[in-house]
Amino acid sequence: MVLARDEDTGALTQLAGTKACVSLDGTDGSCAVGVGLRNSTGIAISPNDRNVYVAARGDGAIAVFKRNGRTGALTRLSGSAACLGDGGCQAAIGLGGAEDVVVSPDGRHVYVASRDRDAVAAFKRNRRTGALAQLSGSAACISEGGVGGCEGGVGGCAAGVGLKTAHAIAISPDGKNVYVGSRDGRAVAVFARNSDTGALTQLAGTDACVSADGGVCATGIALDPVSNVTVSPDGKHVYVASRSSNGVAVFARDETSGALTQLPGSAACISEHGPAECTSAVGLGQAADVVISPDNKHAYVAVTYSDGVAAFDRALP
Repeated sequence: MVLARDEDTGALTQLAGTKACVSLDGTDGSCAVGVGLRNSTGIAISPNDRNVYVAARGDGAIAVFKRNGRTGALTRLSGSAACLGDGGCQAAIGLGGAEDVVVSPDGRHVYVASRDRDAVAAFKRNRRTGALAQLSGSAACISEGGVGGCEGGVGGCAAGVGLKTAHAIAISPDGKNVYVGSRDGRAVAVFARNSDTGALTQLAGTDACVSADGGVCATGIALDPVSNVTVSPDGKHVYVASRSSNGVAVFARDETSGALTQLPGSAACISEHGPAECTSAVGLGQAADVVISPDNKHAYVAVTYSDGVAAFDRALP
């Protein structure tokens, strides 16, 4: 669905005619016809506002659109550039069950978390056209154990950890790191990003990930399971929403390496009827998503069971 925003009031008005939406079947003529959109779950817009990217779980694909800056209308790219993955799209690996998508702050690369492949897939972005090309070789994707990207026998991914049922993805404002939330792994995997090539390299040792189970990862709390991951605009912290933990886990981010360290004591997490170690809060039943205000002062959490949104002050240095 495509909506225009009134700059004075903030109200949304849907675009007219078939510019109102794009769907697989055109919705009886109400929408434009698109490809690679079955069970769409994630969306991102490029920093230059020229393109929109949609992750589609059902097609295991990423759909690519050109955005009209004046009208807001979306037009799918022509030919094979319209989408990558399954569903009649350009071949790509590591996209089965594509769940979430981010564009790097410099607009040069796109990354997709894919739950069925336990993977994060990496693409180079043409900053003029918005078209995507998957990185070559083992840089194309990283998956749990390196076996998640073998769609149709095309090839495999590099081996990673903390990626089982990759569900959410975030990139730091400085573009140095990518963080992937693993639902079944109850973990957040941590990657360094090469800004020139777009390749991701998982951090070494226990810095590679933080999980509820520990093991090869650092041990964290209030991660059961990971629903969403966000990096604060100032790049200093990472926040992880967790449904069953009914709360948000809080990590300090090393701004050089990207490594995560959960805050000590009760500051490690905030929860409603969750882990005893957390600070107690209300209105956090099944925390689904968390965002930080652009001024870095506040956090807001969308909650499923509590049917609402919870608001928090954020302590600043």
